[in-house]
Amino acid sequence: MGNAIRTIAAITQEHNYGPASIERLMRRHRLSVKGLAVLANVSPRTARLWLLGETKPCAPSCRMLQFIDECPETINKYIERKSGGKQPRKLQSPKERS
Repeated sequence: MGNAIRTIAAITQEHNYGPASIERLMRRHRLSVKGLAVLANVSPRTARLWLLGETKPCAPSCRMLQFIDECPETINKYIERKSGGKQPRKLQSPKERS
């Protein structure tokens, strides 16, 4: 039982996103401030404040940033549904980045 708890804890461990890690995430997925804000469900102003280091993402926002970074295929499915049949640019999966 102890191993299972440690495994779950490792998987669900939240990342602490600071300005540098948010910039890397944006570069890796070719996101603008507005694109990041839409995907993270925050205002563009909030995303800019994160990048300036004036505020930090709260726990739910950190989880969303982690999800954007680690599960781009799920984000792409969401984008496709919301785009109404248009051909939006897709986020790259970790496998595609290598």
